[in-house]
Amino acid sequence: MIEESYPKALSELALSPVSHPVVDPQELEKGKPFQYHATVEIKPDITLQPYVGLKLEGKKGEASDEEVEERLKNLQNLHAQLKSVPDPRPVGSGDFVILDYDAKMDGKPLDEAKGIDFTVEVGSGRFIPDFEEKLIGLKPEEEKEFDVSFPADYGYSAWAGKTISFHVKIKEIKEKVLPPLDDEFAKDLGDYPSLNDLRAKLKADIQKEKDHELDHQLKDQLVDQLLKANSFEIPESLVEGQTKSLVSDTKNRLASQGMDFKALG
Repeated sequence: MIEESYPKALSELALSPVSHPVVDPQELEKGKPFQYHATVEIKPDITLQPYVGLKLEGKKGEASDEEVEERLKNLQNLHAQLKSVPDPRPVGSGDFVILDYDAKMDGKPLDEAKGIDFTVEVGSGRFIPDFEEKLIGLKPEEEKEFDVSFPADYGYSAWAGKTISFHVKIKEIKEKVLPPLDDEFAKDLGDYPSLNDLRAKLKADIQKEKDHELDHQLKDQLVDQLLKANSFEIPESLVEGQTKSLVSDTKNRLASQGMDFKALG
């Protein structure tokens, strides 16, 4: 009876619920009509204030040649190849070094600090900046021991504020070889007859991004002004629903990164 009558009641009253109903059924007595109460949150009633003539501010950006060249260099780096250094030489900044390493803290080996045929891009800061810097000048087959002091706010708490002794063996030095920026490079990337055609496409893409950014900024300003002129109370159920959605998205993102959100408390 509730499933049949509830939708009809909503239709008759022209209500637009934003939450599931909380039903309070009355006693069911033989020979008497059955009654129940349903409590539900509905969309807020908004009396739209004047919205014509709102002032929006924004500056249209133009794709520059410098931005095109920067985007082109990023593509060049993306398609670079790593090649072994033909003639033995010391490690330099920008080199990719293949090495073995292990470490000790207070004279005790660290099981979590071992690597075989590990690749380090010297000077990138992606591994341990001080570690990378101490590789400069070493040669293939050379071994060295050095200390690395970690700051108190280091991300891995077990190493934070500690000094760790590393032992490394350089096995190979590779350098990044960039492809030439020419018509062949453009053709390899897609349907671009020449490098100038690729530049034109990159410039058009950058311009679209700038236009989209401006459009987004103007829309944000518009929404902010409309909200200020048309204040209303947000139903609690919508707030709870949005909160659950954000929590769920965060859990999924952590899981996709291999992290356990429970461990974060």
